[in-house]
Amino acid sequence: MKPAVMTMDLQLLADVLRENNCTSLINAIAEKDFQVAQMLDVLIVEDKWEDDI
Repeated sequence: MKPAVMTMDLQLLADVLRENNCTSLINAIAEKDFQVAQMLDVLIVEDKWEDDI
């Protein structure tokens, strides 16, 4: 998988998780792949910050 495609997939997943307040799912992902969970968390926080501007 190309990195750009993975980033788009992670962004879509982050958007869905943010909209549904699914922090427990991020925690479950962190148990399997901590780096992916960190990226999702960063994407969600960045999206919230941009929405507040």
